Amino acid sequence: MINSIDFYFDFYSPYGYLASLRIDEIAARHGCRVNWRPFMLGATFSITGHQPLTETPMMAEYTLLDLERSARLQSANFCLPDDFPKAALSCCRAFYLLADDQPEQAVALAKVIYAAIFGEGRDGTDMGGPTSSVRAYGHNPSHIFRGIKADIWEGGHHVPFFARWPGKIIPGSESNEIICHTDLLATCAALLNKPLPDNTGEDSYNILPAMLGEQYDRPIREATVHHSIDGSFAIRQGKWKLELCGGSGGWSKPSNALAKETGIPDIQLYDLSTDPGEENNLHEQYPEIVEELTSLLQKYKDEGRSASY
Repeated sequence: MINSIDFYFDFYSPYGYLASLRIDEIAARHGCRVNWRPFMLGATFSITGHQPLTETPMMAEYTLLDLERSARLQSANFCLPDDFPKAALSCCRAFYLLADDQPEQAVALAKVIYAAIFGEGRDGTDMGGPTSSVRAYGHNPSHIFRGIKADIWEGGHHVPFFARWPGKIIPGSESNEIICHTDLLATCAALLNKPLPDNTGEDSYNILPAMLGEQYDRPIREATVHHSIDGSFAIRQGKWKLELCGGSGGWSKPSNALAKETGIPDIQLYDLSTDPGEENNLHEQYPEIVEELTSLLQKYKDEGRSASY
């Protein structure tokens, strides 16, 4: 007896949308569970040479009529968005980000996206929406950190890094080393035993020692420079993070302009070892740290690089 159904669907498939409205109900009626599995239908089209039914000669007009008829039979709202058809990679990423730890929330998100695309005719790949609106569905992409993408705060920058190298990287091992994606260039060069030219990878460090669990007596990176979407800079060294703006520098409130209008200091200093949420600005208590990190950032700007080699 079948006890589960694998429901493969593309977020921009109108038939997938109609199926999504009933599949849980039908499965429950037969004592089955549904495994929701979004995928990229366009990728299969590129291999098979097929195209959406709405663009297939002799099928397009019938398909539109059939979709409208099927929606009426289900008493479902239905309209094709103006940008149909479209690749929904961002939708798939959002779903699978939730799927392992919060499968029910992933399914809820899929239904919301489907309703937006075919129920309201919206662009389902536009994750902009109201800032942080996804939190209403039980998902906080910033975890414990302040801010979101584009901001100067950790929520806009702090992400995990995963690496796998059988026989080299110990499975399940962890490192608290602060690294940056710019480090991949120097790391790949080290893997190939090819030194980088002096004018290449100016901010790239070899992070192989951290990945391989080697012993070393000081941090790999002297410091790490951050940058928000409006051009604000920050610099992180050890537990300290200095931000040369008063607001988020990005999409979250307060903006830098609002921070200035309301008298918020235009310098932020946080001890991330005790304050990962960046709530307690310590710039007045530690002026020497502010001066030290400001000078280091200016040095990097003047020299055009942060890597020492």
